[in-house]
Amino acid sequence: MTKISTPHDLIRYIYGETDKRETIEIENAILCDNQSHMEFNELIKLKHDLDQVKQEPSNGVISKIMDYSRSFEMPQLID
Repeated sequence: MTKISTPHDLIRYIYGETDKRETIEIENAILCDNQSHMEFNELIKLKHDLDQVKQEPSNGVISKIMDYSRSFEMPQLID
């Protein structure tokens, strides 16, 4: 049975950042080790919840950015 050293290993696995050897070891640990299985399930739920979050700047923030950007506008050159 393989014990995963850190939750970081599970996170890398969830995001597809492990090589073949690591993937096999992690999958074996998830299947054989109850603690790894529980941590994996918690991280999957957390990832799902985070994927549902949608953040957008407020209109006030957009306005301030646009005003700031306009302060750097260059005058049009006439050909």
